[in-house]
Amino acid sequence: METVEFTNSLGQSVKFADAPFFIQSVTGLGDVSANIQLQKSAYNDGSSFIDALLSEREIGLEFLIVANAEAKETYGDVSRMREYVASILNPKLGPGVLT
Repeated sequence: METVEFTNSLGQSVKFADAPFFIQSVTGLGDVSANIQLQKSAYNDGSSFIDALLSEREIGLEFLIVANAEAKETYGDVSRMREYVASILNPKLGPGVLT
């Protein structure tokens, strides 16, 4: 089973794996393009490697919030879970870590 966890700059985290946040799909985890920096010197064959600059990529995550029927969770409980996820994934908090 695939697990994705996001931790924001405040140290708050949310895990998408099992109840109540089930992963539907994750996109953008494939290869990333890179800009290779090379330097050509006089009287030398070929080029020398300087650096590799990775391009940014967008990672899409679709998930499902599931209420626990045995615990008699209501639509209000699901709304609170959605607000919780939105507060952790808030882009105004700055960069976070996706694991």
